Amino acid sequence: MSQCGGEVFPGRSLGKEQGPGLYQRHSSLHPLLSSQAWLCIPLSPSPLPGESAKPVVFPLIGCDSGSDGHITLACIAKGFAPDILTFKWTSLDGSAAVLGELQYPSVQTGDKYTAVSHVKVRKEDWDGDKKIQCTANHQAGSVDGILVPSVKVTKTAQVYLMTPSQEELKNHRTATFACLASQFAPPKYSFKWLMNGREVVAPVTNLPEVKQNPNDKVYSATSFLHLNETQWRDVVTTVSCVFTHNGTDQTVETKNHYEEVCLSDSPIKVEITPHQTRRYF
Repeated sequence: MSQCGGEVFPGRSLGKEQGPGLYQRHSSLHPLLSSQAWLCIPLSPSPLPGESAKPVVFPLIGCDSGSDGHITLACIAKGFAPDILTFKWTSLDGSAAVLGELQYPSVQTGDKYTAVSHVKVRKEDWDGDKKIQCTANHQAGSVDGILVPSVKVTKTAQVYLMTPSQEELKNHRTATFACLASQFAPPKYSFKWLMNGREVVAPVTNLPEVKQNPNDKVYSATSFLHLNETQWRDVVTTVSCVFTHNGTDQTVETKNHYEEVCLSDSPIKVEITPHQTRRYF
């Protein structure tokens, strides 16, 4: 005899008994029995008192927009039971369109479950003071998670232009200029070099930006311009560095006046006159 759904039926129960109300009866002819057997198929379980557990919600925000110009937002509901949970996404101010809502099947760990849902919002809708709410609805209680854009640090750079040393000019016949931009954020920028107001085609080396402090969101970057002898020997050469950041150009420049005599290889004659001692008494 077997109990299924609170009733007693002849034959064998082919499903695991989990208590009243957890099975659906299906009659079939068991191949090993001449009599009719009952197949009990589990339905969505109704937990016994004390077994219901409310989820904990973890909101997640994608680091950057994809090629489609959307930001991915996700919500994880963890530690709930039984396995009956739905997500609801809401734009709290109604200005951001929530697109492509998707919920994945729950994953069981022990006697608890975890579920994930994600949506997309347009990047232009997300940038600013927007709030998106993710609600995990469960019989043990609904839990909200609020997603807001991360605070963006914006800081204007300090830009410096360093000129070549006299030793480099004389010994190597080259001129290396360094343009340093420091204390700026975010790390989206560009360097451009000009000589006499025209963009320089000479070799340029750009070093990757670095954080000035591992815990800060402030960066520094450096660009080098390498000129040859013909370029820097002009009587008046204006070298400019243009640093573009947050849609603004910052320009620093230097004017170099190099006389050929200063760079001459002719020996310099130095005469030292000995000191004459005088007797005062």
